[in-house]
Amino acid sequence: MTKPRSSGTAPTLGEDTHRRTMRGAVLVIEDEAMVREVLSACFILLGYTVDSVDRVEGALALLNARRYDVIFVDRVMPGIGGAAGVAKIRKLLAGRRCLIIGMSGNASPKIVEDWRLEGIDAFAEKPINLDRLRAILGIGQPGMSASGHPHAGPESEQRTPAVLDDSVREEIEALGRRTGRELYLPMWREFVASLPGHLKEIETALADSDPGRIADSAHGLRGFARAIGAMELAEACGAIEDEGPVARDSRRGELLAGLRHAIARVRAVDLG
Repeated sequence: MTKPRSSGTAPTLGEDTHRRTMRGAVLVIEDEAMVREVLSACFILLGYTVDSVDRVEGALALLNARRYDVIFVDRVMPGIGGAAGVAKIRKLLAGRRCLIIGMSGNASPKIVEDWRLEGIDAFAEKPINLDRLRAILGIGQPGMSASGHPHAGPESEQRTPAVLDDSVREEIEALGRRTGRELYLPMWREFVASLPGHLKEIETALADSDPGRIADSAHGLRGFARAIGAMELAEACGAIEDEGPVARDSRRGELLAGLRHAIARVRAVDLG
C-alpha cells in the first residue's frame, strides 16, 4: 500500500486563492496512480486540499485521524472494493457529515442504485473532468472544461468509440497546464504498460470460468480505459464485464478476441 499523498493548494490561473483554500478537504481513493493525480489536480483547481490513497484500507486508517468534507472513491480496487468500502466508511464516520462520491467506468442503473444503498451520495462516471465535479459539488459554472472552453463530454459527436478520444486527452492536458504538471503522457504510459497484466488477468478469469473475477477484472480495465480516453477498449471491456460471466465458451472467445484487437490498436497509438 502506498502512503497517502497530500496535495497542496498553490494558486492557479483565474482562481481566487482565499476562496479556493476555504472549500475543505478531499480524500481520493483510487488504485491507479495517474488517475489519482488527475483527480487530485481537479480538486485542487476547485479549491480543496487533497489526500489520496490507493486502497480503502488506507482510507479507513486516515479517517481515524482526520476529517474530510468529500470522499471520492473508485468502485473496483484490490482489497476491500469501493462498494463494500463505502459501507465501512459510513460506519466509521458514525453520522458525521461527509459527501461520498462513487466513481466507476460502468454507470448501469443497477450498479449505481446498489452503491447508493451502500451509502454514496452521488455518482460520477469516468472519465472525470472539472465540469462533472463542479456539477456534483454545486460550484462554478457548468459546461466549461479545464481549458476554459465549453465541454461537450467524451464521444459527444462520435457514433462509434474512438481508439483515443481527443476531448479526454485535451481536458487532461489543459488540467496539467493549469496545475504546472505533465499529466497525460505519464498517465498514458502507465496505462499502456499495464495492459499486458490486465489482459492476463482477464484471460485467466475467463479460462477459470469465475464470474466474479471476470466482471471485476474487465471492470478495472474498463475504468482505466475510460479515464484515459481509450473508448474502443473500454467498450470491449464492457462487453466482457456484461456478457462474460454468463457467456458460452464460443462467445467468450469472441469477446476475448475483441479485447485483444482493441488493446493492439491502443498500443499502436504514437503520442510522440
